[in-house]
Amino acid sequence: TGHSDSSAIMSAASIALWGFLGVESAVVSSGQVENPERTVPRATVYGLLIASVCYVGSCTVIMGLVPHEELINSAAPFADAARYM
Repeated sequence: TGHSDSSAIMSAASIALWGFLGVESAVVSSGQVENPERTVPRATVYGLLIASVCYVGSCTVIMGLVPHEELINSAAPFADAARYM
């Protein structure tokens, strides 16, 4: 990336922490859920699938709203799509 090693380590640690926060949230609630061995993994997978559908859907809508030439150079495609709407 052209940045220092400590910058790369901090970026990787932030991403790992973000991932662990999601797992931690699921583990904390597992004590209050019926059949946590089955429910928590299913909720995690369903949440991932729902988020994926939302992400792909929103990106598809943006590609349909914003002209290709402008989308290539856009720093904020969601804002550009909102402007077109």
